[in-house]
Amino acid sequence: MALTNKLSIDELLALRRMGHDEALRFLGSYHLTPEENAQAMKLVIPKNVDARGDNRLWICTAFLLGATCRQIGDDKGVSRQSVFDLVTRNIPNRDQKRLATTLGNEALSEYKIAFFESIDFLRSKTPEEAAVWLAASVNVDR
Repeated sequence: MALTNKLSIDELLALRRMGHDEALRFLGSYHLTPEENAQAMKLVIPKNVDARGDNRLWICTAFLLGATCRQIGDDKGVSRQSVFDLVTRNIPNRDQKRLATTLGNEALSEYKIAFFESIDFLRSKTPEEAAVWLAASVNVDR
């Protein structure tokens, strides 16, 4: 069973910001199977991981998948200009590399879930590689 059936996206994102012990206490209040608990614990960021780098990778990847700067800014709680500046700094020829020009909010949420569930694999990828991998591996209605 998918974690999103038992935990909301906001709860999963909050889980990513928790320490290991705090996450175990948090998950203890939910009725998760051992497999779901293990899957949820994979979302907890180890101390030696650059969470800001993960966020930069997600923002750039979401843009390449077709999300607008406004959508990403609303999702991350920052201005669309901040998103645009980050994307401009990190992706040369950004408009030519976009896989789509539009992306619905539900599709963005599905990509985000898949992105953070696969973050250990995607950390070694460029935003372009991550976008292509997500587009190929996640079946969404745009």
